[in-house]
Parts: sequence; C-alpha cells; structure tokens
Amino acid sequence: MKKSFIHFLFILFSFPLFSQIEVKNLQQHVYALADDSMQGRNTATTGGRMAASYIVKQYQAIGLSPKGTNNSFLQSFTYYAGKEYTGANYLKLDNVNYSLNNDYIAINYSASGAFKGKIVYVKNGLELPKQPSDYENISVKGKMVMIDIGYPDGFDPHSENAKYADIATRIETAQKKGASGIVFYKTDSKQDDLKENFDTKVKEYNIPVLYLKKHDIKKTYSKIKASVSLKKVEKTSENVVGLIDNNKPYTIVIGAHYDHLGFGENGNSLYRGDTKEIHNGADDNASGVASIIEIARYLKSSNEKKYNYLFLAFSGEELGLYGSKSFVDNVQNLIDSNHINCMINLDMVGRLGEKDKNLEINGIGTSTEWSKIIKNISLDNIRVKEGQNGIGPSDHTSFYLKNIPVLHFFTGQHEDYHKPSDDADKVNYEGMANVCQYILSVVIQLNSLPKLSYIKTKEDNNENTPKFKVTLGVIPDYMYDGEGMRIDGVTAGKPASNGGMQKGDIVIQMGDVKVADMTSYMKALSQFTKGEQAKVIFIREKEKKETIVTF
Repeated sequence: MKKSFIHFLFILFSFPLFSQIEVKNLQQHVYALADDSMQGRNTATTGGRMAASYIVKQYQAIGLSPKGTNNSFLQSFTYYAGKEYTGANYLKLDNVNYSLNNDYIAINYSASGAFKGKIVYVKNGLELPKQPSDYENISVKGKMVMIDIGYPDGFDPHSENAKYADIATRIETAQKKGASGIVFYKTDSKQDDLKENFDTKVKEYNIPVLYLKKHDIKKTYSKIKASVSLKKVEKTSENVVGLIDNNKPYTIVIGAHYDHLGFGENGNSLYRGDTKEIHNGADDNASGVASIIEIARYLKSSNEKKYNYLFLAFSGEELGLYGSKSFVDNVQNLIDSNHINCMINLDMVGRLGEKDKNLEINGIGTSTEWSKIIKNISLDNIRVKEGQNGIGPSDHTSFYLKNIPVLHFFTGQHEDYHKPSDDADKVNYEGMANVCQYILSVVIQLNSLPKLSYIKTKEDNNENTPKFKVTLGVIPDYMYDGEGMRIDGVTAGKPASNGGMQKGDIVIQMGDVKVADMTSYMKALSQFTKGEQAKVIFIREKEKKETIVTF
C-alpha cells in the first residue's frame, strides 16, 4: 500500500512535466489532417497519401527512426478493392443493342465471358418450400435465363421464405439448373434497382449476371449476344511506422488510424444529403493521430526509457482494420512481436466534454495490471468508463488477437460521427491534451512495471448489430478473399468456441445456408434465434469438418 500511495503521488505531481503537450500543436495537426485538401483521407487515395506524407514529416522532425519496409517510415499493404469493367462489354437482345451503365450493368456476383444463345423466362427464379418451382417443366440448361427481381403475389419478404428469395440464392439456383447466365429485370416500378456493388466482397459465380435497367415489360426476348469483362482490383496503402529505440528488450506500441471516409464512397457514411461532401474526420481520427504525434514528441525527449516506443498510424481501418491486421501479420519483419509489451490505441479522442469529462477506456480486462494502473491516475476531473473487452471496432483488436494486452481510448460518440460535419472547429483541443496526459501517465506507470501479462477476455457480442438475434462469437477476417468466411478470432464461452472452432477455420455452411462470403455469412446468422442449434461446416487445414453449435 505504501508503494502504491507513493506512486500515486508521483503520478499526480508528474503532470507539470507534460507541458510539452502543446494545445496549439494538437490543433495544428487536426486542422492539417482534416483540411478539405486531404479530401477525407480515404484509403489508397491522393488525400490518404497526403495524410501519410504529413505524418512522415512529423515523425522525421521529432527524430523517430523509420521502421517500415526498406528502411522507410511506410509499411505497404495490398487489399482487395472490388471489380471494374475492362475489355469488351456489350449486350444485344434480339436485334436491340443496349448501352453499358446507361441501359444495363453487370453485378458483383458475375463472372466474365462471352456468350450467345436462347433466352428462357423463369418468372422470379424462386424455389420455395411447399410451393411450385418457377423452374417447373422448364429446361434452362445451356440457356440464358431472364428473372424478374420482384416477388410473386402474396409473398412476404420478411417471412421465413425470405432466405430463398435473395439475389445470391436465385443466382445459385439458376446455376444449379444449368443456366449459362442470368439477366435480371424488374416489372414493379416500386422495386429498388440492383446495384453493381463492385466494392463489396462476395462470391463470384461461374456464370455472367447482368441487370437490365431499362426494360419494356410488354416485350419479351428470344435470343441474346453479350460479353462481360471484369477484373478484380487490388489497391495498395501504407501504415506509417516510427520508433523511439531505447535499446530495450520490450516495446510499447501507440497507434491511431489516419484514414477516413473520403466523400463517403465506400458506403459507410451516415450522411443522407443529395450532393457529395468531403468527410474530413477531425475527431475520427485526426484527433488520435495528432495525439500520438505529440506523445511521441514528449517521449522522445523524456527520461521514460525502460521501453522502446513504436508509433503506428494505420490506414484501412474504416474498411475493416486492414492496416493494423497487415502490420500484426507481418510484424516479425519489422519488430519482434513477442517483445511487444502492449498496444495503446487512440480512436476519436477529440470530444472530451467541457463539463462531463467522460473518457472510455476499453481493453482493461486484457491484463491484470491495467485496472491497477487506471485506478492510480487522477487528472482534471476526468471520469473513466472502463470496458473489459479486448475486441472492438478499432485497430487494437488486431493486436489483442495476437495475444497482446491492449487499451483503447475513446471520448464518445456524437451526432457528427461519419458525417461531413465532423470538422476541426468542433474538437476540444484542451480535452485532447488531457487525454494525452492521461496516456502518458499510463506509460509512466508501465515504466515501473515488468512486462504485462495477457488475459483473454469474454466479449459480450462481436456481431454487434440489431439485425442479429444471436452471435457465433467470432471475429471475421475481412481481408480474406477466398470462398467462405475465415475466422480471425474466437471468443471463449461463445457458440463457436463451445463447438470446438478455432482461429483460421473457414466457415462454408451454417444450417441450410451455404457461406460463400461475408454477405452470405450474415444472411446465415440472421436465420437463427437464441437457444437454437445449427450444424456448422468448416474447413481446417484443407480438411472439411463439422460441428453443432448452440446459439
């Protein structure tokens, strides 16, 4: 107790040492990163690269050592970014030529290829339980099928039969029947059009799939000549990696993601305006990047030298933690992962309340020491809300899944989240400085402790969305580009863990639903209710296995 009390006094009286955390510096960084010239810092864009360049210059000015690839500050990673048209794309129905984009599109399930032949209409292309099949007495083998994307009279799209009526299931049914391709169309003007959705990772079927946007419902066609030419698009982005090398055996990682939403083109914006707007992401997450820059500046000139300090600015977080996952998967080439003491993540730390100074710290359950450290800190009436889980929607998750203790700092959600209104003039810079001081207090205590122990936490719900009544208890690998859903982490005490499933397993079927990609995985998950059992088929090291899980 005496040691804790003395240490507590040390923490309180050490705060004046943090005068190097300059509010004006934090403000300068946020205004620069959230400027319109950065165009929202979307991953693998000019604006994103401008942001990375800004961070590199700050690291260089501070005197950090480059710890990226080829002795640079940048660690490159490549990711799947969808599809695009290439080569010959045309569509002719009978004697009518249709124009790509204006009259028709390919959709993301489509394969490439040229084809011609007869057309067969199969109504809505449905096979529903206890009802006549739309394919009854119709042979579609080797033919192009025309399918109305609507529903038959009396069909409830919210019923149990909905799982047989989504577009992927209709494609799969037609393919099984031997169709050479599909042209979707609509007869109900109230029905939404199909979208290309080329940026969404889904299973690619081995037949072409088109959507005829302009269709005369009074006209039928008998023959088709068409070509679909699509190519997968891979993009490259960079994490920014700088090190304070104190020549110590263990390293503390301090990180924040620098990417944001650009113009909202990836579909994760909450903005509902009619015109495109730049999403500057001042709080999300220019605030976190500005903070790690200034924390690095302080630690570079401080006497806190028991650990090395690695500063990581991640890209690709908004797309699915791409940058941090790439780093931890390749960390042995950059720094020995067994010698990482812990990871501290700052994501949205720019809105500390003026009166109610609520700071959320997640990951406290990932090491026995975290709770003691947090209880030892008292700063400017900041009230801490503790979260135990090591898994959350930010980059610390990638490190936790590699058995590294983590903390995630967050000042709370607000009405500007993922909207163009998240601008630099709304950030509380004095509050950001306080958060930096709080984190430095954590680092000071870590310097008086041995390497942290790691604890696996029990997450409450990893598929945290209201459309699911149940959870499998896994973290999907969002960068996986094969068929199925590969598991990147399994939560103890949840259905997957109880069923013997492991990290690296590839789920290919849940119940009656085949899992080809993330979309079909979510579709499968939505079919179950609490207490229900389901057979899960998965691949482990090229061997097919199955288990029964209870939700």
